[in-house]
Amino acid sequence: DNSAPELITCRQTCRPYVQYKTLQTCVMNETCTFAMADYDQALTTATQRLAQSHVCTADSRVCYPGVTCLGGECRAPPNPVTIACELTLRKAVCAYHFPICVSDEVIFSNEVCMETCEEVEAYCNLTLDEITRVPRCALRNFACTSLAPSSLP
Repeated sequence: DNSAPELITCRQTCRPYVQYKTLQTCVMNETCTFAMADYDQALTTATQRLAQSHVCTADSRVCYPGVTCLGGECRAPPNPVTIACELTLRKAVCAYHFPICVSDEVIFSNEVCMETCEEVEAYCNLTLDEITRVPRCALRNFACTSLAPSSLP
């Protein structure tokens, strides 16, 4: 475990999700710097977007006026960043920056699974591609990095 002080936030953010072998552990300092910059940008963007979005009271997903949302109400803006959004952003940014690998030379997948990317849109009203600027969302949920199972509502 790399115990450099600047990695504490990154480790605390990504450790629950990155429970597999990844090449990025070799360049942890640099990877964590980029991951935390993307996470901070994502959180800022989500804060701005959700302040202008309707959010379902039942499951914290972005909703639209006049559309029912799983038994809840579509609450008018402004809305704060929810725990579901924050956890989804962590999961997606960590999946993006820490792809699963088979060995030190072979990456299993550089793509983030569709379900993870869809959760970012549903809970935060933005896309992972907007934050990372490199499209890595797969159009599938296999042979991709999905990380820990979702614990969202």
